[in-house]
Amino acid sequence: MTNDTIKLFKDIAENSVASFKNVGEVNLRTFEALAAKQVEIVQNAANAGVKQSEIFADTKDVQGLLSAQSDLANSYTESLTKNVTEISDILKSAQDELTVLAEGAFEEAKANAEKVAAEVKASVDEDRKSTRLNFQSHLNLVCRLLLEKKNYKVRCEK
Repeated sequence: MTNDTIKLFKDIAENSVASFKNVGEVNLRTFEALAAKQVEIVQNAANAGVKQSEIFADTKDVQGLLSAQSDLANSYTESLTKNVTEISDILKSAQDELTVLAEGAFEEAKANAEKVAAEVKASVDEDRKSTRLNFQSHLNLVCRLLLEKKNYKVRCEK
């Protein structure tokens, strides 16, 4: 292998590692954002439970209890819907980032494949040139071998 070929493979390996690192960073950011949303949802659920306990303790009539629970359910539903929408946005953003990374990696892989093909072709052409310089036709080769055999016999007889 030539130094250019080794450098090309080294560059490809380094770019691959960088791509994996970028994907890992996107995944980490997404995980952190989703974990924060999960904590927020759990806190909202706990707060709704506390408020419901207060409603039961403070309300004296059934109509007031039902009205307060309805208001609490509507508030909690709105909060949960907002959080689900934000989670969807987080996932869509991560999908978009990963798509851009994948498209970039595909283009890079395509370019690298073309570079590798060119290196291999150059290497093959170089090998052909080096053997072509020593090429002899079969007829000449047979004649040369017969002549060498004759010369060997003459030397051995002396």
